[in-house]
Amino acid sequence: MKKGIKSVNRILFGLYALILIYIFIVRGIRFTWSGWPWSSFLMEFTNLVPFRTMWSYVEMMSRNVINTDTVVRFFAGNLIVFLPMGYLLPALFPSARVWRRMAAYSLLVTFVLECLQILTKSGSLDIDTFLLRTIGATAGFGIYKLAEKYFSRKTMSAG
Repeated sequence: MKKGIKSVNRILFGLYALILIYIFIVRGIRFTWSGWPWSSFLMEFTNLVPFRTMWSYVEMMSRNVINTDTVVRFFAGNLIVFLPMGYLLPALFPSARVWRRMAAYSLLVTFVLECLQILTKSGSLDIDTFLLRTIGATAGFGIYKLAEKYFSRKTMSAG
């Protein structure tokens, strides 16, 4: 039974990886900024100041410059998209069953995705998305730990 669950988790992780690549790379290619010189592109689409993007979204929403939907999609989207990572990484890799390692892995995946977005000019490099995605992965990790605790109790009471 455990082997079957691990196989399902591998399949889910593979599908999840493909979805991430689609969301962050393929879908963004339609917004290619190929006419821009790299220096201009990097200056325009890089944010290394924590909370700058988050604050600007909230500020623009409060002035009715952007819809609430856009702000919710930015925050919730970046949080929710990494929930499965926080659950699937420890389910598949024992080394990710420690919060620090799982957080490091999710940061690494985010970094790779952000770099791919910059290299393909299909998105931006933003420290705020690192923060939101790490929080999302941490929430997924919390769900994994709760499920682990619940199922270990259930197994213990059945045996």
